Amino acid sequence: MIAVETRLEPDLRYRAVERVVGVDELDEFITSAIAELGPGEGPPFAVFHGQVNVTTRSRVEVGIPDAQGDRIVEGGRVAAAMGPTIADYDAIHVVYDAIHEFIVESGLAERPPTREVYHGQGIEVVWPIR
Repeated sequence: MIAVETRLEPDLRYRAVERVVGVDELDEFITSAIAELGPGEGPPFAVFHGQVNVTTRSRVEVGIPDAQGDRIVEGGRVAAAMGPTIADYDAIHVVYDAIHEFIVESGLAERPPTREVYHGQGIEVVWPIR
């Protein structure tokens, strides 16, 4: 079972590279964008502005926390859960599904956009809620 937690997060200032991608381009884009951005003030992450799957393409931002960055992820209440360090599409969506189920069962409302945070010990899925 995947443990889902809720917490309050502050605004996050960052710098990013963005692109509209399909699922077949996603891993390469994330890897190359993290390399291009270089080190930051925390773990890199990807912000998903829509679904990226076998039938859809969407805008994705890959970001690095940076107090001088020109972008901000709005803070607030989130539901989050950890997944494996390396996750293919199906493996990471088990985490998304667990968070979605938690949100529905808890009577909460979703708030876009979702993001994945790439920690050394795993991929954390962070889903804003109301």
